[in-house]
Amino acid sequence: MELFFASAKRSIKVVLLSSLTVAFLLGGKPLAPAMAAPASAPEQEIAQAPFYAPIALVSLSVPANVMIGENFTFTATFDNASGTVTDVGYGPFIDIIFPVIGMDGAGAAADDGIDFISATYLGTLITGADLRVLTFPASPQGVCTAGQTQLSHPFAVDASGVGLPVCGTPGNKFVTMRLPFGSFAADQPAAEVVINAALSNWADVGMPLTLLARGGFQFGATPLNDFCCGDTSIVTPATNDGTTWPNGNVTPTIASITKTYNGPEDETATGPNFPRRYTVSVDIANGQTLTNLDVSDTLPNNIQYISFIGSTPAGCTLTSTPSTSAPGGVLTCLFASVTGGAGANDASFTFEFYVPLTDLSGGRVIDANSGDDWDITNAANFSGSWVPLDPNDVPITVSDICPTCHELTAKSIAIQKGSMIQSDVGFLGYSPGDTLQYTLTFQVSDFFAFDQVDLTDILSDGLRFDRTFTPTLTVNGNPYAFGPVNMNANNVDVTCNYTGGPGAECDSDDPAPNNGRTTTIFNVSTETLAQAGTGRLIGGCVDPAGGSATPDCTYQNGATTGTIVYRAVIQDLYSDDFPSSDPSVDHGDIMSNAVTIDGRILDT
Repeated sequence: MELFFASAKRSIKVVLLSSLTVAFLLGGKPLAPAMAAPASAPEQEIAQAPFYAPIALVSLSVPANVMIGENFTFTATFDNASGTVTDVGYGPFIDIIFPVIGMDGAGAAADDGIDFISATYLGTLITGADLRVLTFPASPQGVCTAGQTQLSHPFAVDASGVGLPVCGTPGNKFVTMRLPFGSFAADQPAAEVVINAALSNWADVGMPLTLLARGGFQFGATPLNDFCCGDTSIVTPATNDGTTWPNGNVTPTIASITKTYNGPEDETATGPNFPRRYTVSVDIANGQTLTNLDVSDTLPNNIQYISFIGSTPAGCTLTSTPSTSAPGGVLTCLFASVTGGAGANDASFTFEFYVPLTDLSGGRVIDANSGDDWDITNAANFSGSWVPLDPNDVPITVSDICPTCHELTAKSIAIQKGSMIQSDVGFLGYSPGDTLQYTLTFQVSDFFAFDQVDLTDILSDGLRFDRTFTPTLTVNGNPYAFGPVNMNANNVDVTCNYTGGPGAECDSDDPAPNNGRTTTIFNVSTETLAQAGTGRLIGGCVDPAGGSATPDCTYQNGATTGTIVYRAVIQDLYSDDFPSSDPSVDHGDIMSNAVTIDGRILDT
């Protein structure tokens, strides 16, 4: 009895000294050294550690689809999900099982799954003793179910100090990584680890591969390595069967399709004077080849095809071409053979179009009375033949469809906004003291006419209107044109709404609660009246003399457009709106800006 008790005391003393070192390295409070019990008290018992309940929760965020043969990243987020602040866990770690063998691997067969590359936390690699990468062996089965084998966890131990068993499919990889925290409290922000992985170029297309993960605390609920005393490692979920852990599925793909609008801000004024372009692109997995690749764009019944611009690689064969006189139709380009490269555009074509007055059924695309916007959905698809690199897989036809590749907003009157640094007086790039030049560009549909047109521009806090520069206006109208001209000060109304205002640049002070904003109204029609003798902005297909009941472009005067240029200055401090609680304007701050255009619709 005495010999056993003495041995137990030595064991406890060694563990405490080891834990003292850990606590000191992690910045915790050093523990008092353990004292041996007097020899006259052999009946003394070892006190159990307190039973707290930290919960090591790990969730995965993985891409739904990954190109075969390519690397990708996903995140594993660690959190202490206990609802009690005192439930602190010590020595947090993440376990992940990678399906390396894929669908066809295991044993002598070639693996075709997902393999581990590296892991980082806040940009720093997790390496050395904090990272262990193990492969599930061919045997033993141990405590695992049939078809699985057992390995011992490098960090998590049971009450005997033996690594907890982990079960998985032979050939798959078990990756465990310790996080750079001594402890992890329930009120601590979740920690996100970025995992770099590789998908085999032999992966089976369309067959999901499952990543599995869980979390744990190596030292349990105390900072001591006291596994012997009721405080073993904590893992969530506690089961050793990895197939039941939280998971994320990645589906291997061979190619994908996208559609890019080569126009202003996903919108367009309607009419043939506003031709726009779409580019339809197919991205093919690196090193994979598709033959007889058909790439198609299905034009909706309110898009008018104009012409085919070209393809990459050049020389595709047009097997279907839409009408140039009626909206809608299908444009198909056939590529004989395309091999995927490093970029995201392995096969593409571009075509030109516009939004017509009426759709295929004869109805107006935009209501003639309200002039309200109309959203147009565009679709594209592809199909091609593929011979897999894996000799175990048979050749197949692959395809994909993008039913809502892009949503285009058709407008009776449209406006866009751009900016540039006019005077860079501080640090390189946007910084306090710099003068910004804003350009407001608007277009009037070929089929509409307006008067009483105003532009309303709102600068956020941190920006102030620059009165030292006179705003300019340029108009290409129907049937007139002028500019750029300096706008009359009476046609530029600046209303300020910030603490300490109104400043010298302001025409008036907004009585509403201060929000730091500056609102400027540009009276376009009033300025146009002074410059051209009319305040009307008439679309290019509307006859300004007698009107056009049906503006079908038998009268044609080109696009009606306008441009306003003004300037603003970046301030040193915010006056009212600074959610960060820091009133200084700093690098990386985001300042918003918005503009709208309004007018009265006239009969055409």
